[in-house]
Amino acid sequence: MISIPMRQYLPWRFPVLLVTLILLLVIQPTVRGFSGRGLVFDVLYSLVLLAAILLLYKGRWLKRAALILGLPALLGRRLAYMPVLRLGLWLAWSLAMAQATCMAAEAGAGQGDVRESDMISSTASGNPDLPTAFNGGASFVVSINRFLPGSRALRADLVQRLREAKLLDRVVFEWFGDERLKPQTCELHIGRRVPVAMAQAALRACTDRARVPVVFALSEEDGDFGSTQRVYIGALVASGKDPIKPEQLRALLKEGLTQEEFLKIAREM
Repeated sequence: MISIPMRQYLPWRFPVLLVTLILLLVIQPTVRGFSGRGLVFDVLYSLVLLAAILLLYKGRWLKRAALILGLPALLGRRLAYMPVLRLGLWLAWSLAMAQATCMAAEAGAGQGDVRESDMISSTASGNPDLPTAFNGGASFVVSINRFLPGSRALRADLVQRLREAKLLDRVVFEWFGDERLKPQTCELHIGRRVPVAMAQAALRACTDRARVPVVFALSEEDGDFGSTQRVYIGALVASGKDPIKPEQLRALLKEGLTQEEFLKIAREM
């Protein structure tokens, strides 16, 4: 059997689940008169469950939940002669589905206004203060390393802070990272054109949510990527600096800082 890498499979997980459901609803009634119900139904039912498991197979906790709860469900029909165990499996599956629904609703609440892209494109904006426009008009990019410990909670925290600061509509998010290069520190690189409120939101989210020391660096040059208007969280290129100190963090997070004051503090670090 050819193993399909999960990274390639993930974009197809919803169509695959739809196809398996259609097979279950269409083929099983069609062949009912030609073969025993058990074999055909079991095969199609197992395919639906397998597709559902793979649907959740993204992220550490969902992956564990999918395996722990999905595999017993796959075995459930083989254990049909054990009524008590079958009832227990059914109850466990029902509770798991209810919890997964609540988790999905909580994770999705308020996320409809978040702009996200798998690929960042940039063009000249014509604005000398913000010379680069990203993905159809966004002024800033927040790139987060998906393999940074605590990255999901960090992103959710940052989204909420940017929403409260009324900056979320100016930002496009992207994920990046290499599983072989798991960060030991949270390299936070902030461009010099990033607004103070956005920079402070990123600092707070990183120091509150990242489970590794935070290293702060200021991006002074645009380069080929418009880096002065970008925030990199968990950057792969190390700045060579020491983790940010409490007194430095307090200075950067001081309320009422102007752009010039913030940059002055950052450059002196």
